[in-house]
Amino acid sequence: MVSFQSSASVGGVGFAGSGGKVADYLLKNPLTNNVALVEIKKPSTSLLNTKEYRGGVFGPSKDLDGAVTQVMDQAYQLMTSFAGLKLASRANLEAYAVSCFVVIGRTPSSDDEQKSFEMYRANSRNVKIVTYDEILEQLKLLRKFLLPEDSER
Repeated sequence: MVSFQSSASVGGVGFAGSGGKVADYLLKNPLTNNVALVEIKKPSTSLLNTKEYRGGVFGPSKDLDGAVTQVMDQAYQLMTSFAGLKLASRANLEAYAVSCFVVIGRTPSSDDEQKSFEMYRANSRNVKIVTYDEILEQLKLLRKFLLPEDSER
C-alpha cells in the first residue's frame, strides 16, 4: 500500500454542504489501485475498559469501539460516493473491496486483557486493528530480515 492522501474526504456531505466524512489516510494498492482507509488514534488511547465486565473479561474502550465504527462509516460513505469522487478528482483509484485499518493504543499487559483484546479484534472482521507495539515489532523483524547476516546492530 502507498499513501494516496492524508485527511481525505470520503463523502457524506449533505445537501447543505455539512456532514462530510474525512479519513485520516486514504491508501491505495499500487498494483490494483484498490483503496484502503486508515484511522489513527494516539498510542496512549485505551483499548479496553479499565473495569472488568465479568470474571476476567474486559470490554472494548469507548475510543476503540468508536474508531472501529468511524472507519466502517467512512468506508460506507466512500462506497456510496465513490463514482462522483473518482470523476471529480480524476484519480486512478478503485474501490473493489475497501480495507479498513485502525492504529491505536498499546498492547495490553495482563493475560485477561490480552485475551479480551484478541477476542474482540478477531471478531472485528471488517476492520484490522493494530497497536503501536505491534507495528514497532514488525518493523524490527523486517529490519532484522533485511540486514545482512554478519551485520549485528
